[in-house]
Amino acid sequence: MNHYFFFMLLTQLCDDVLRLLAHHIDVCSAFQLRSTCRLLHSLLNDDFFEWVAHCLYGAQFWERARNRTRVLSRPLRSWRAELRRLELFQEAC
Repeated sequence: MNHYFFFMLLTQLCDDVLRLLAHHIDVCSAFQLRSTCRLLHSLLNDDFFEWVAHCLYGAQFWERARNRTRVLSRPLRSWRAELRRLELFQEAC
């Protein structure tokens, strides 16, 4: 199937269905999907990435991260940026 055709079909789905589909893909794919169009960029917002972050790492992980000194781990501005940093760290290991 042509990728453009698939993309056009995907953007015809309602917002709730797109969010539901996005919950079943990995983080790197969500980053890529978010960059494909304005609709997906607005749907896969920081609230979405906060949900993903808590699903992947749990509330206890993020509570400990919040309590770390800023010298050890500088907090980033968004959940998406935090997840990107974790993905890059895991690739390096």
